[in-house]
Amino acid sequence: YGRFADKSELFREIVKEPAEKLYNYYNRVQNEFADLAPETQYNDMHFYVDNKVDGMLDIVYGNFEEFKLIICKSKGSEYEHFVDRLVEVETDNTVRFISELNAAGLNVNDVRADLTHILATAMFNGMFEVVAHDFDKCEARKYIKQLQYFFNAGWDKILGLPSEWTLPE
Repeated sequence: YGRFADKSELFREIVKEPAEKLYNYYNRVQNEFADLAPETQYNDMHFYVDNKVDGMLDIVYGNFEEFKLIICKSKGSEYEHFVDRLVEVETDNTVRFISELNAAGLNVNDVRADLTHILATAMFNGMFEVVAHDFDKCEARKYIKQLQYFFNAGWDKILGLPSEWTLPE
């Protein structure tokens, strides 16, 4: 209590920098993707996301203890809804993505924003399970890769796209 007014202030001091680093990285990735031509977004969406997930893992695993606190011990703190902030970014950008593809004549199925939110929540909660369960980075990458295959195939089906993703042998 000599340096911090309360536990909340101490918690914020510990997790703020890595949390904002991940959040800002994710926002930047989404904005860069949105700046691509709709045809490029359509053709490269799975490849683009796959490459950016590695950057997210680097941030999380470079600050593992801090993210363990956020994921497992943030209830009652201002970081309790950290994952929800990422979900909102994903939801907003998915709705934008679908709208832009359709406006460009690439005709994908419309998806309700609330379904997009539910799927983004499932995806992010699944991704952060690697932290909650103390996966090492190599195992986390394998797990998240499989999670990506699952969600990519599902999104392809929902959007009416041909699914090109298969699990490696």
